[in-house]
Amino acid sequence: MTPETHSPRIVLGLRDFRLFASATFMTAGLQRMQAVAVGWDIYERTGSVMALAWIGVAQFLPVAMFFLPAGQIADRFDRRMVMVVSQATFAVGSVGLSASALLQADPLWIFGFLFLSGIGQVLNRPSRDALLPMIVPTALLPNALALNSSLFQVSSIGGPALAGVLIASTNSAAGVYFINLGLSLITMVLALAIRVRPVPASLRPPITLDAMFAGVRHVIKTRLILGVLAVDLFAVMFGGMTALLPVFAKDILLVGPVGLGWLASAQALGALVMGMIQGLRKPTRHAGNTFIFAV
Repeated sequence: MTPETHSPRIVLGLRDFRLFASATFMTAGLQRMQAVAVGWDIYERTGSVMALAWIGVAQFLPVAMFFLPAGQIADRFDRRMVMVVSQATFAVGSVGLSASALLQADPLWIFGFLFLSGIGQVLNRPSRDALLPMIVPTALLPNALALNSSLFQVSSIGGPALAGVLIASTNSAAGVYFINLGLSLITMVLALAIRVRPVPASLRPPITLDAMFAGVRHVIKTRLILGVLAVDLFAVMFGGMTALLPVFAKDILLVGPVGLGWLASAQALGALVMGMIQGLRKPTRHAGNTFIFAV
């Protein structure tokens, strides 16, 4: 591999990567913006911590129902079109959330449209991740992954902060949902404009129960992967405390929606800083111990 392949300018010179990276940037932003808006909207209207818990349930159900079929769909169909359909689903959810906020509808409607948006998110991730190797040469793939990940983190920082400012300036979450609708439509156009190498139909695996559970069987048989996922489960479980950020922003820290936006951005900011530090250091010799300590 030549030194030139490590230059970001080489990857950014690829038209399809620029389209893909832009779509990833917007997708991360709209998802993070929605999380802040829904949390503030629900807690502002109900004052119930339990209502915040139901947000987590509404987001978990699409994952539980579709995480296995989503991978099969990404392998079987045109990944660009799967991205378009997923963003369209998210867009419909944004329209419903906007109407719910403007009409002050029953929170049950918010949970329903949040569930619909969650379906779009579950379908989007596998197809988006699998699309990148189809548009970037193998030699440039590590650089493309690093750039794409950095853009994702930057958007995850800016999105919540912007959502907080919008809520504070309009005294409503509806503006955030409308912007998310616009970003979803733009992302659909960007996905359609990407050119990919066609995959022969004969190489596309059929959607079967056996193929659907192949990944699960592989994880169970591979002790290293199973162990890492099991330990990481605790980090994800205890990390769910971020669902209470609207309570801290409104009742404890008294910083309002703008403060909530920055609180929600803090986690992504920490990940970005740590990623930069790790990128400058040599690979650790004690990855397992470091992982356990981090969890």
